[in-house]
Amino acid sequence: MLHCRCGRAALCQVNVAGIVLAGSADFKNDLYQSDNFDGRLSAKVLKTVDVSYGGENGFNQVEAPQPP
Repeated sequence: MLHCRCGRAALCQVNVAGIVLAGSADFKNDLYQSDNFDGRLSAKVLKTVDVSYGGENGFNQVEAPQPP
């Protein structure tokens, strides 16, 4: 659930151009499809990416071009 500083979540807007969900296994997909993942954020998801590593190595893997 998305929380707002003003306390009125219905009035808050997402201030990002896009979101990339990355991780191993199905957690990222389960999160994306969950009722707990706010619809305002779902609308901003650009793609989901499977990565083999965590931390900085995983972040670098997300930035690298993905094979078709």
